[in-house]
Amino acid sequence: MRKHPSKAVRDRAVKVLAGQVAPERKKVVESYQSVLDLKSDAGRGKAAFKKACATCHKLEDVGVQVGADLLAALRNKTSEALLIDVLDPSREVDPRFLAYEVTTTRGRVLTGIIAAETASSVTLKRGEGAEDTVLRSQIDKVESTGKSLMPEGLEMQLSKQELADLIAYLLKVGGAR
Repeated sequence: MRKHPSKAVRDRAVKVLAGQVAPERKKVVESYQSVLDLKSDAGRGKAAFKKACATCHKLEDVGVQVGADLLAALRNKTSEALLIDVLDPSREVDPRFLAYEVTTTRGRVLTGIIAAETASSVTLKRGEGAEDTVLRSQIDKVESTGKSLMPEGLEMQLSKQELADLIAYLLKVGGAR
């Protein structure tokens, strides 16, 4: 349903299926619960943010705004919710940040969020704010991946301590206590 030709059906499927949890991501989140008990440091967390998140998120003048506005998203977040958001980014996805694949008539495949659409073109935005604009006459297919543009597997880039520090930093910037 998430790949249905009708945009209305795809959008509805995303909303209806938003609560479903991918089994492999659920296992990762469960195996990282101990992160929440580690002594953390928001200062080191800012460095972890720069390392793993700044290509698509911007906080405190660090990074590039591609994904969700974190200041708005961080309000009322708990450490548990942030752990899930980081490790299972496709569990709940705002439709504005769904990744799309555009296949050109020459077979080139581009991925990103749809940043702009006109009668003659589609513009995809990806990490570091890079954009690809493709003329509709050169598009063979456009389809949603049904997943967030935020990649899965950040646990491979961050140690458990870095993840604990990142969560502390996000909570601090978001105003949580």
